[in-house]
Amino acid sequence: MMSKSSILKEIQEVYNGPGVDKWKHNCLLCFSVFPQNAVIKKKALVHWWVGEGFLSDTSAEDKGNNLFEEFIASGIIERVPKKRRPSSELCKMHPLIRYAVIRLAETNNFTRFHPNGNPTADFSDKKNKRGFLVKTEEGYSSLRELTYGFRLKVEKVETLFNVSEPYVDLREDSLSEMKNLKVLQLGRYQESTKQVVEVDDTEFLNDLQKMKHLRYFSLRGITRVTVLPKSICKLTKLIIVDLHACHYLESLPEGIGSLTNLTWLDISGCHLISHMPAGLAKLSKLQVLHGFLIGKPPKGKTTVPDDQKVCKLEDLANLANLKKLSLNVDVRCKDKALQAEELKSLSKFQNLVSLSVEWSEKEQRIEEGNSTNTTTTSPGSSSLAKLELRNLPYSEMPDWVKRLNLKNLKKLYVRGGKLSQVLRPVGCEKWKVSILRLELLSELQMDWQQLLALFPELTYVKKVKCPKLILFPCDENGEWASGREADTEHA
Repeated sequence: MMSKSSILKEIQEVYNGPGVDKWKHNCLLCFSVFPQNAVIKKKALVHWWVGEGFLSDTSAEDKGNNLFEEFIASGIIERVPKKRRPSSELCKMHPLIRYAVIRLAETNNFTRFHPNGNPTADFSDKKNKRGFLVKTEEGYSSLRELTYGFRLKVEKVETLFNVSEPYVDLREDSLSEMKNLKVLQLGRYQESTKQVVEVDDTEFLNDLQKMKHLRYFSLRGITRVTVLPKSICKLTKLIIVDLHACHYLESLPEGIGSLTNLTWLDISGCHLISHMPAGLAKLSKLQVLHGFLIGKPPKGKTTVPDDQKVCKLEDLANLANLKKLSLNVDVRCKDKALQAEELKSLSKFQNLVSLSVEWSEKEQRIEEGNSTNTTTTSPGSSSLAKLELRNLPYSEMPDWVKRLNLKNLKKLYVRGGKLSQVLRPVGCEKWKVSILRLELLSELQMDWQQLLALFPELTYVKKVKCPKLILFPCDENGEWASGREADTEHA
């Protein structure tokens, strides 16, 4: 068994020696701050790396994904499987390797650590440019260092990252001097939604306008965030804004179009937001948009004021860099025909790689999947590789789906809803889908041989609570993967 010293020496030779790419070295040191055996999402890491400037803006996601796989291949981290999915974006680090990385982080002044191995929010040393909010099982909270410290030198702080603090109780002026922040990650980074982060109020966010260098801003999963200050629209260096599952958030700033460097915006799970501000269509560098709302709510408290312009789905079609898009179809909208027309504009998106559409579970069945209007439009780009439909209220694939170019689709997920018709190929004789997930479809009827005839290139199938899908050779978790002898025999 390797010792701590031998592991440290080996990692130093690979990632801390002459000729080593500095950005890879810095990305590795980020793992030092997470608790022992913590399960970490790849996306949280990549966003942090982008925020710090370790990855270039233009190809950040690709470089981050490649480095993640490199760390796995070299044994620095290990992939944490989600049941038997072919790939997982979760990882963890062996305690011995974590020990070595912490030693490297200390040697390179990446951040300061307590003797127990936890990173600190102690900025008494001018060299310390990163602070981490940590709450231990013993009750220690580094938030007190930040909130009540009297000799803090925070002017040069570039990163403030919440590692495990469930209650972000910041004073109104806590961030007032952090004018050089690049990363402000106060929300959760974990996969599990059990990790709750709370705030009493958001007065401390009023100082955002001073953070002219901020690149990554996350309030992911924080409860009681009801509004964002308008001053956030002045932070023109912002690249990533993650507001996922801020359930109390009621609106986005109307001036959001001024964030011209924004590449990633996640507002999924923000169910109180009533409309999409028109400025979204001005975000020319946007690559990922999660949670775009389709449909205007009925009159009432959530009615959009007359003086506020609304962004329609079609307005986003000119965003040439948009690769990933997830939509939420608002069931409060009574004009279903208007919603259907808006969804048809998806055929105008030329560069989408991933598309997800979700309806409410309370949506009523719409018997006809096709519109009576047979007017055709030019199909979208053949680059679409993933399509996800949640709580589909149609008995068959809707007309707007049939207008998409799905010839090169590799992943198809259908979860919940009223789909009952066989999944006939769209735009081709047979699906090229390799990964198929079918969940909570009580009316879809098909046997395994019928499925293989339609999807001859399948490598992975997930089936959950679909009682009329019969003779599927899935295991106890509802999963099937090609390449196993047992599966081959059943198939």
